[in-house]
Amino acid sequence: MTAPAEEKKKRKKAIRAYGTPRRHLMKSELADGVIVTRGGVDRILLGLIIVLVILGSVMVFSASYPYALSKYKDSLYFIKKQALFVALGSVVLYVAAQVP
Repeated sequence: MTAPAEEKKKRKKAIRAYGTPRRHLMKSELADGVIVTRGGVDRILLGLIIVLVILGSVMVFSASYPYALSKYKDSLYFIKKQALFVALGSVVLYVAAQVP
């Protein structure tokens, strides 16, 4: 066998050994017996997180509307704070996803 064909065979064997699904595998390298893999985004988990954040924000708004109106004279006070923290959390999520 040629060298590229052998390397390709080793990669396939290593991928099967570690049980990494091929549809999530973006990059796989075999260097000195160490396998480095970097997967894509788990879209189902990301979708669930987005749905939970939206539902949580709606609940914060519906529960805090009268209190915010009476205390702060701004019925959107708490939802603005929630939106700020959702934005900050999204930035942290993105940064954490980029760390290998």
